[in-house]
Amino acid sequence: MDTDEEGSIEEFIDDDDSAWEDFDDVGGENAPDAEHSDAASLMDVEDTESSDWELSSQPDMYDNNSPSGHTHTSTNNEIVTEEDSQMSDVSGGPSVQRRRKQDPKTRNKALIFIKQVSILAIVGNSTNQRFNAFQAVMGFFLESKQCPEVILETAAHIGISTSVQSVARMVNSLSKKAEERLRTLTDDMNRVYDNFDMDFAVAHPTPDHQKSHLSATAATFVPFNDVVRDRDLRFTKELRETSIYNINLDPDDPKIYKPRYDDILPQSPMLLSNELGGKSLYDAFAWHVRSILIEHGGAGFSRFKSELGQPEGVQVLPVKKTFQYPGRAMHADEGTYDGNWDVLLNMLKQKPVSDADLEVYIQLYHGDLATKERIEGLRRMRVIERTAKNRLDFIAFCIGLLHLRMAASDFYWRVHVEPSQDRDEPLGVFEYINFLRPKATAEFTSKKGPSFRAMHEVIHHTTWVDILDCCMHVVKDNYGFDTLEAYAESEDVTWSDIISLSRDVVKKYLPEPGAFTDQREKDKTERDTVFENMCLRNQHGLLYLELGHAMNWGDVGRILELFPFYIAIFTATGKDKYAKHMIKFFTDLNHVYPPPLREAVLRNWLCNPTGTPDGFRAMDWLQELNNLYTKVIFAGQGPNHTKDLVFKRSILLEVYRSTQHTIEENFHLTNPCDDEDYSSAPRTLAGDGCTCLQEGEKYEHDWSREILDSERRY
Repeated sequence: MDTDEEGSIEEFIDDDDSAWEDFDDVGGENAPDAEHSDAASLMDVEDTESSDWELSSQPDMYDNNSPSGHTHTSTNNEIVTEEDSQMSDVSGGPSVQRRRKQDPKTRNKALIFIKQVSILAIVGNSTNQRFNAFQAVMGFFLESKQCPEVILETAAHIGISTSVQSVARMVNSLSKKAEERLRTLTDDMNRVYDNFDMDFAVAHPTPDHQKSHLSATAATFVPFNDVVRDRDLRFTKELRETSIYNINLDPDDPKIYKPRYDDILPQSPMLLSNELGGKSLYDAFAWHVRSILIEHGGAGFSRFKSELGQPEGVQVLPVKKTFQYPGRAMHADEGTYDGNWDVLLNMLKQKPVSDADLEVYIQLYHGDLATKERIEGLRRMRVIERTAKNRLDFIAFCIGLLHLRMAASDFYWRVHVEPSQDRDEPLGVFEYINFLRPKATAEFTSKKGPSFRAMHEVIHHTTWVDILDCCMHVVKDNYGFDTLEAYAESEDVTWSDIISLSRDVVKKYLPEPGAFTDQREKDKTERDTVFENMCLRNQHGLLYLELGHAMNWGDVGRILELFPFYIAIFTATGKDKYAKHMIKFFTDLNHVYPPPLREAVLRNWLCNPTGTPDGFRAMDWLQELNNLYTKVIFAGQGPNHTKDLVFKRSILLEVYRSTQHTIEENFHLTNPCDDEDYSSAPRTLAGDGCTCLQEGEKYEHDWSREILDSERRY
């Protein structure tokens, strides 16, 4: 599961999800098969806490009177669905789709009304061909669902759709208008892009030419969030004066800032605060313990759900709904330097910025690690150019947080699953995998490693069960209850008791800085290595949960506070490239960028497609989701699966999704649902000898000491 290398994102697609609950094709019976599953898992993972992206609120991209791209606050007119399932992530975990509860009388009344409108539309169109709004929308909807031509023709003959030729003309017209609309938008925007690969059938396959392969790049443009151009972006020349790519400066010139060890040390307290509401990392961990108890500890703890709230934020972004303007896909491979240069020029043509403006104003670009490396390589090659455009001085690159999250899941696999000598240990993560995913163990033992989606779920499920087991031991030792259920049902238990319980778990079952290091210095015969490893695993799991929660709730300050921990961890586990680029980005924010630019980067590091407090998503997640729709959902089938159609439809993603949303809401369509309860998991696994925090056992292989010693050496 090497997320350092380009293309590794192709592993992590799965089917299900509520991220786009509007569209059955994503998570229902028509979900993409495994071969196309890499972007679908993005929706699974990132939408663990959100409801639909309200596409009906999307501004008309082809109406000159519509908003030109500013973010908008959410309204109260959005369709409200049930709460996310118990698996939905107050703690950042996976989710499943939900079905809206419907009153049978209301449903029958709605269906009768639908039939009345349909009959009226058919009759009206039969007498006047211009009476065709219903047919036009329905034809475009059927085309977006990749219906065969015979179905479109049948629907046209019945009178509920336009003809195939009319639908094709609509696609051509809308595609041209979308390009024109993008060129005329006056606001500066975030620019997000990523590559995607597709294979096309050939008319006459031969042994040497079985299929046609396409390496292309897709981009989207996201309006800035609270950025004033002259105040926040007017720094191209200023950054040029201190840039390592300035050939007028000696590499050792003090103007060029070089990261120091002190720059990447944690700057905030780690241990629990003396009172509730602290902002330390362990205060956040205590909140996650309470969240796991309430969400997965059984019905007895659910009565405290209204008390849970959210952890104290560090720097939380304001909630504003984000819109995007997808660009036309480009026949250029951004995995190469030449291809990346072509992509950058093409994006400047699709959403023009004058050369004079590039000499003055910074542009924010978002992407994965491979994209960042290509841009830096281009800047090294073009240092002798005379203009900021040709030198790429105008680019401020923002690390994609989705790919950072993938790297974090990969580190967990490398430490807790990959070592073959630890797979037989009775308390190891692999023992959990044997119970939780018994048919997928080969995926976790392969050299390539599991998909991101699979590892993401294992981390959450393992952490949930571990924390519930820790809570059970604290309840037994401190309060005399044999089970969590008995404790939760006690009338004497108050919210203050739950807070005390969570803090006791953090104090006892997570490594304590200083004391934990001293314990590891002792002789192995004097140590409880099993207990140490369990504490370490709890810490790594809660770090991962906190990263996901901070991303989903827009706490960019907390994300930055987690950087020093992940820099050390990535260095210790062989992910040096991620550590290197995280250090560069971290020190640029804190020591190179002027304060207004730093704040502009942080305010635009995440987007919020739903306009909800828990609806923040990484910018690269947004583009990967677009890639799913470009190469799978709206890519066409059979003779319609061609490069030209893929490129033509790529700029219409929002129109397709908005049409599907409109039809599914107006035709009273719903989504499947499911519920999961993990309250019995610790008891079930303990019965099989899987979970136990009894002290005194020893691992044959003390990998926790090796890993943490590596971190300390770093």
